[in-house]
Amino acid sequence: LSTGSAERAQKGGYEVSDVAGGAADEKIIRGPDSYSFRVGDSDPASADDTVVCVGVRVANLEKAKDFYSGILGMKEYNDIPLTASPHPNVVLGFGDAQTKLQLIQVGDGKEVDHA
Repeated sequence: LSTGSAERAQKGGYEVSDVAGGAADEKIIRGPDSYSFRVGDSDPASADDTVVCVGVRVANLEKAKDFYSGILGMKEYNDIPLTASPHPNVVLGFGDAQTKLQLIQVGDGKEVDHA
């Protein structure tokens, strides 16, 4: 969540679009390497602009979840802002106040390559 990030992205020439079915302040920003960032405005009462969650595509959600939670020790979180997805996904993290990792299995047949 970052106050003003959509406006800064537009001024910088980046593509900004609305989130289908999202809140009015939720936007998708397409970054310089074609990565999409889902953002919303922070609570004005909070002086804290934070990265709530980072989402990555995975080929096999269950296998990825087993690795991150079973091997690395991350725990599952629910009701994290801006993580709604039409695709199977899980949100994991090491601590309540830390940035979360969202694993998203997109069934579009494309190979996952994070290189």
